[in-house]
Amino acid sequence: MAIMIRRFSCVLAVAVLVTGCSLFRGRPAGESKYSEALRSEDPLVVMQACKQVEAERDYLAVPDLIDNLESDDFNIRGWSHLALFRFYHDKPPYAPPFGTLDEDSSKRAFAIRRWREWWETEGRQRFEKEAKEQENATK
Repeated sequence: MAIMIRRFSCVLAVAVLVTGCSLFRGRPAGESKYSEALRSEDPLVVMQACKQVEAERDYLAVPDLIDNLESDDFNIRGWSHLALFRFYHDKPPYAPPFGTLDEDSSKRAFAIRRWREWWETEGRQRFEKEAKEQENATK
């Protein structure tokens, strides 16, 4: 019996590896461990990922949060907007009152463009520096 269970476990492990289960796939360099969850179409999954990103200050997730501002789902947009706002701490590049981005698609496009510009010109470098400082402090 034990041999059958062991053999089944090995077969199952190989099947999972061959089919590419996300638990065994490596993330691309520079991608957050929450990227897959943040790209989910399930608002509850995105909400939990946003909370984890905030708690861990996972700056690698910022591009995914910005991408989520384009989501068709109000909840995904809202949680991502809130996470960006909380993540930034200072005055964000563009932070209209919650919900106003849904009133006008041109305002939303403008906000997304501002967030992307900020990330490329300032945000990435700021958070990379912060991450290196934290890493050096823990050594």
